[in-house]
Amino acid sequence: MTDLPNTADSGQADGQDAVVPLDKSELGSADPKFAPYVGVLTRSKRDMEGLLLPAGTQVLVNWLDTGTFIENTGPNRRAFESRDFAWTANVRQKAWLPTVPVALGPILDSVRSAKSKFHAAIDRNLHDANGSPAPEFGLPFMLRVLPWAPKIAGVEKVGDLTEAVAEQTRGKCGVPTDVKWPDEWIAALDGTNDVRVYEVKVSGSVICVVAGFVTQMVFQRGRLPQPGGVSQEVADSIVSGFRQWLAKSGRAKPIHTYITLGSHAAWPADVAAVRTGDHLTVYSHSESDGGDWTVRMPEHASAPDGVCGFLDCLRPETRDDFTRKLVVLIDEELYNGNPVHVKWLYETLEREYGRQSIRRAMLDLQDTGDYKLYWTRSGQLAIANLALTKADDVPGPEITAASLKPKKLFGIFGGKGSRS
Repeated sequence: MTDLPNTADSGQADGQDAVVPLDKSELGSADPKFAPYVGVLTRSKRDMEGLLLPAGTQVLVNWLDTGTFIENTGPNRRAFESRDFAWTANVRQKAWLPTVPVALGPILDSVRSAKSKFHAAIDRNLHDANGSPAPEFGLPFMLRVLPWAPKIAGVEKVGDLTEAVAEQTRGKCGVPTDVKWPDEWIAALDGTNDVRVYEVKVSGSVICVVAGFVTQMVFQRGRLPQPGGVSQEVADSIVSGFRQWLAKSGRAKPIHTYITLGSHAAWPADVAAVRTGDHLTVYSHSESDGGDWTVRMPEHASAPDGVCGFLDCLRPETRDDFTRKLVVLIDEELYNGNPVHVKWLYETLEREYGRQSIRRAMLDLQDTGDYKLYWTRSGQLAIANLALTKADDVPGPEITAASLKPKKLFGIFGGKGSRS
């Protein structure tokens, strides 16, 4: 962390203070953590308890308030440390939360930029999912036995949990909980948290998505605050906060809840992305301004196609972003003379994306006119770059989105058939 400007000279400009910093050569073997707070009296003066101390007495003082001090003794040092090296609540507040430093501006701007990109991608992904197969987790039995796959029939933002989450992160940032936050600091951190609740409609039922960008700053006395890893406690509070909001809102209980949380700093290793009970959580972070995201989600290789496809909507990466990523892989492999099919891309991407998302991106590339899809002899859905392969050399028939729609037989989802 970057040090904040030294405040040791605060209040001494007029030369009238009775307390001045002790020369470092006179500190002796004193604990170095007290060194910045040891002063010496230039004249006799009463301490904070009214005791008259003679000139030359060493005292413990926070330089934000040179008029409040006490003699430098072992018991007093222990008391001083327990009060965060400040004798009064006002000085303690200023020590932890001084005037908002100008140097913090660019840091918070980067956080807000990442937050904006996170929400722009998630919001677009959810609305783009309208009309696509619904995720199967939690679907009622009657919907699972229909002869067709239920689809997402609408997406709507219905709630906001930002204020409660901002309060949670302030309480876990390192500033003691009994230190009052000045309005200027609350305003400075405004816009670094943003937690939204969406309803995804599926055949009379709803799925909830909680999309939140969370910033937990790390404060240390005398240092410039920095974004830190969001604790599991804060992440869990979002789940409990959503449940409280749902109970008060009077809205329908969702058949399943998907939670996608983004942060500017890496999530700690012990923050687990798992599916548990009635909800599933995805975590992502970008240590830049939201350019590249690292995503942590539950293992889903064996999940139904609808679930895998929906999980990819919870990444802060749009359909266009993903397609551009695939182009690099596809063109390099085709240039080397190797076929590219869904299974190869799925394995190359280390099974982090669903096959449904890969097929959709391949169809998008075909729509550009530069690529064409075809079936290999082994039944794999493959893609050719027409700049490298003549269209006449790519076997038919023409493959469309309609021809790739998953079918259901006897009420069982058939999205993972023999053809990929």
